[in-house]
Formats: sequence, structure tokens, C-alpha cells
Amino acid sequence: MKALIPFILVVSLFAGCLGRRTPNSAANASAEAPEAVIPEPAAAGEGTDAGSWICQDGSRKRWGPFVENDTTFLFVEEYPIGNDTNHYKVFIRKAPQPADNVNFTVLSPQNETEWSDFTYLLREIKKSHPEPLPRHAALKELPRSWTPVRSFGGRYYVDGFHPYPVWISDSLFVRQFMDGPCPSLIGAAERISPTHYRLRTSAGYSDVDRVDIHLVDTVLPIAVFAFCNDENTTCFHGLYAPFETGLEIDMVDFYSLELPEDEVQWDEIDFETLIAGKVSSSVGKGPEKSKNEEK
Repeated sequence: MKALIPFILVVSLFAGCLGRRTPNSAANASAEAPEAVIPEPAAAGEGTDAGSWICQDGSRKRWGPFVENDTTFLFVEEYPIGNDTNHYKVFIRKAPQPADNVNFTVLSPQNETEWSDFTYLLREIKKSHPEPLPRHAALKELPRSWTPVRSFGGRYYVDGFHPYPVWISDSLFVRQFMDGPCPSLIGAAERISPTHYRLRTSAGYSDVDRVDIHLVDTVLPIAVFAFCNDENTTCFHGLYAPFETGLEIDMVDFYSLELPEDEVQWDEIDFETLIAGKVSSSVGKGPEKSKNEEK
């Protein structure tokens, strides 16, 4: 276990708050980061290029993008919740700073239960591998911390709906889940090409044997993570950017009194085509021109 202490200390440097900005949940509130002030969208007709309110089942909805008070909104909904009214807003946060981006640096357990689970997983790894954990030189050039991103309107944005980062050390692949970070041993690693890494690891999934990391944009950079088993009966993909890159990309974020459904019309990604280099990518700086779109 002593061999794992440096790893735990490094992981702890990423401590923050995994919670969403939901006032009714103490577990979802950040003590370090100040509450973001989100401008209220104007009523229909008061702003330029504003979406129209649509009334459905006692709620009022607006689909965007539309701009109000210098904020681009993608979706706004108002509906009763008990004796209160939930103002659910999906908006673009410009170039998030670390205080806005705490969700994407959380790779340290946040409570006693998470610490217990995390320590148990580390002990199980050490029990199965009593010898010093392998250190993979092939990972030397690979960024260590990765933020989830998605594509909207042909541009990349930090994904505020799924704030689960990845951290890679010389020996471990750590995936943040809702219940805390999950470490998995990297049994082998190779750099197949300058833009393709292959890691032999479960990545915290029972039906995954390897993770292929494809750098599809080496300028930003942006990478496709492919989580697959050897038979390829399981294979799913995700887009990630190094944490430092995430600070330069706008974020699609939300505010709500309760966890809402994802109302963003994300781009459909052909990951195989993207990996093959047939699709160009661009940094998510927000729509160049606002437009109305009714769902």
C-alpha cells in the first residue's frame, strides 16, 4: 500500500466538488466555488432574436440558441416543483475558468464512503499485483487529465451534463463515476502511431478489455476514447480534451433545482470517420450567429 501513497497524494491534488449547481442538494454544492449568476432570459418579444415560449402541460419552454443579456441559451423551461418554480436553463458558459470547472478536476473521494471504496479498490489491485506496478514509458507524451467534451453545431464544448473526467498515471487508469473515482490497472500500453495509444485496462468496466485513445485534433487537442472488449461485442466512444484545453473551450452547462433531462441537440458523431481523419474539428466558441429553432 505504501507504493500507492504517492498516487493517492497526486490524485488528491485534483480535489474539488463533483456536484451540479442544484440548490436543493447539499451534496451537489461546491464550498470553494462561488455560485454562478446566470442572467434571466427576457420574456418573449423583449429581446432580439429570442425564441418563443411554448406552453406544454403547465410548463413554458423555449428552444434556442438565442441570446439574452450576453448569454447564449440553448433551452429554457419553467415548471412548478412543489411550492416553487423550477427555472431550468441550458446555456453556454464562455471559456470556463478553474472555479467554474471544478466538476472536471474531481479525482479525489469526497466523503468517507468514497474513500473506503477507493481504498478497497487500490488494495485489491495491490493484492493481485504484489510486485511494483508496471510503469509504461509509452504514455510519457500522453496528457494525464482529460475533460469530457461534446460537439454542438460543429464545434466542441466542455460537457457540463456529464462531468466525469479521466486521469492516467504511468500505471493506473482512473475514471470518475457518479459514486467516486475508480482506479484500474494498466496492464500494457503502446503508442501505435503518433496519434494512437492503446491501453490494456478495464477502465472500471466489467466488459471492457482495452482503451484506444485517438488524437483526432492534435492542435487543440481533442481525443476519441474507444472503450472495447477484445471481441468488439462492446465498444463505445467518448470525446475528451486535456484539462488545460478544456479551460479554452466554452462549456454547455445547466442550472436547475433538480437534475433535468438533456435537451441539447448534440451533433451525431461518426466516430470511425472522425478517427480516420475525414471530419474537421473546431474549438467551441459558441454559435457565430444566433437562430431560433422550435422543437
